Amino acid sequence: MRGICFVGYLKPIMRICFVLIPTTVSLMIGCFYMFKAMLTLIKVKLMNKSQRSVHRSRSKKIEHMITRIGKLTKTHFNLIEY
Repeated sequence: MRGICFVGYLKPIMRICFVLIPTTVSLMIGCFYMFKAMLTLIKVKLMNKSQRSVHRSRSKKIEHMITRIGKLTKTHFNLIEY
């Protein structure tokens, strides 16, 4: 047998139920946790900026992690568009 193996090829409502809704829900959950992590890192960075005794390497690690999460978010949304 050859042909299309895809949920909802003949019934679009099944495609919505089994493909679109789970993908949307998982995307929303992932975005929530990604933004929550980003906000936490920014808060830690701001707290560290106010303290004078913080090591420079810790501050660099936090900045590096914020940059990595930002790049991952941008890549993630670019892949979703296509």
